[in-house]
Amino acid sequence: MTKRTLMGAAAVVALLVLLPGSSQERNQAASRQACHPEGTWFGANTFGNTYVIRVVSVGGGRYSAVADGWNVFVPLTLERTSFHGELVRTGPRSFWLRQIAIFAINPDSGYPPGLYLLGAEGEVTMTGASCDHFEVAFDNVGAHFWEPFGPFYDPDFVWPVPFVDEFDIDFGSGVARYARMPEY
Repeated sequence: MTKRTLMGAAAVVALLVLLPGSSQERNQAASRQACHPEGTWFGANTFGNTYVIRVVSVGGGRYSAVADGWNVFVPLTLERTSFHGELVRTGPRSFWLRQIAIFAINPDSGYPPGLYLLGAEGEVTMTGASCDHFEVAFDNVGAHFWEPFGPFYDPDFVWPVPFVDEFDIDFGSGVARYARMPEY
């Protein structure tokens, strides 16, 4: 064999060995890439509630997260706000979620009637090859009795601080699973 033929054969062998390996490395790197949570999501949690969540980037690894629910805490509540909060990136596929909402408790529910500030927080893990699903492991869910007019009538009144002050009602932990609304 000539020198030119040997060089050509060596180049072909090198390409056959290196190209599949580099492709595999690119695929592994892509699987470690950061997922983005922006978009509209739908799902449910172990508390028996279903939600639609809208996530919007606010910059710096932080995202606004607003959740509207269906039959949330019925017949426990009379009226409520949506859950408002944020996601904060903690890893390529993980975030910390904190949300709050205000509820008017049904007097027939067994809980003291009035307004409550409900808080829920936990770790979000995005799954799926295209980051099109996520799971939330809620480890802190509860409610504070909420007296909205306290500061106006009592100068010593201090509103409870969610996730800092102990909840008046502790709902425990739970899990939620969501899927991203498909893009067109």
